[in-house]
Amino acid sequence: GLTFLNEIVNHEGILKASKILDRLRTNIIRSMSHKDEVDQARDGMDVTLVVIDPQLDILEYAGAYNPLVIVRNGELIEYKADKMPIGKHEGEEGLFTNHKIQLEDRDMIYLYSDGFADQFGGEKGSKYKAWPFKRLLSRISGEPAKTQLSLLEMELKTWTGREDQVDDILVMGIRYLK
Repeated sequence: GLTFLNEIVNHEGILKASKILDRLRTNIIRSMSHKDEVDQARDGMDVTLVVIDPQLDILEYAGAYNPLVIVRNGELIEYKADKMPIGKHEGEEGLFTNHKIQLEDRDMIYLYSDGFADQFGGEKGSKYKAWPFKRLLSRISGEPAKTQLSLLEMELKTWTGREDQVDDILVMGIRYLK
């Protein structure tokens, strides 16, 4: 995937977030064409892709299953992802949606996988879930990056308890400063 991204952005010069994902999806499907049809129907990856233009304070976002969250002045703003992966997806041949977002000073931008929300734990051994995770991001968004990391790690450890980690967990925060 990374080789394809490098080719798309650096060699082809494509910089629009949705077009990058469209091309990446095409390249991944083409590279998987030698696989068995049953395997192809299930192969793919979830992606959150952002392109930031600091001169215009514009962020472009496109997502394959993974949403984007911005916390601005304490308010959580969610940008929905398209419900298709980068790869083969039965019955889906659509193009990715391009979200163009005007950034403001001190916006906290979050990109993340579904691993935290899908983690089992708590008293009942249930999933953490997406909405409590977004509330957590909103609650910690005003803190410095190191403090946010510590708070996320503590929450995950407390929630998980004795449960095993079930998936990769990636949370990336970007504080936008003009």
